[in-house]
Amino acid sequence: KLAAARDEHLPAVARAVVDVCHRLRADVRAIQPAKNALRAIATDERCLTPSGLVKLAEVQLALGEAKGALGSYGRALAIDGRHGQALAGVAELYLARGDFARAAETKQKLARAEERADAKFRLFVEAAELWSSRVRNLDKAIVALEEARDIKPDDPWVLHSLVGAYGDRQQWHKLAATLRALAAVEEPEERRTKTLYALAKLTWKKLREPTTAGQIFEEVLDLDQLH
Repeated sequence: KLAAARDEHLPAVARAVVDVCHRLRADVRAIQPAKNALRAIATDERCLTPSGLVKLAEVQLALGEAKGALGSYGRALAIDGRHGQALAGVAELYLARGDFARAAETKQKLARAEERADAKFRLFVEAAELWSSRVRNLDKAIVALEEARDIKPDDPWVLHSLVGAYGDRQQWHKLAATLRALAAVEEPEERRTKTLYALAKLTWKKLREPTTAGQIFEEVLDLDQLH
């Protein structure tokens, strides 16, 4: 049918083929006969919208054609660079291939396109973890963590992660501000005391602000006179 379709009818026929295959994609044997038609659709610029291309990519994945799926996701993003399903699909394919840098970049793009705050925050955190633990790129991890902090300024995990990152990069002023923010949310009081003590030492030894450091040491003693 696809081959016999006249040019003006081709997009409608292509959409119908993709829609049917998408509904049946759990049964690979049922969609296997459409494989050549799907490849033809994938190379025709006229046929599908970004959402249609995402459906095509999901069918291609069901058929074991990861490279073709990546191409279809890419075409969807060429039309709409903020298409959430396409970005999510690309990120998962990069993860499956072990291309963690591209997966992290894509997750950050997806986070910036996401409107829901919780989902946006989660994606930035996932990107930060990939940059830090898989790619070993601390500077890019910091960027993702800072974007996550902009959404949830009081999140203890993000603040702790930034403390470690800023310390490694010797960004003392940013480290001091983050320790202060962490101390404000730290529980129990014993942990808050340790955080303030670290801030006091940093202010004294690295920032060379003895007066401010003395004030912070007083805060520590107010919490624990035996510290």
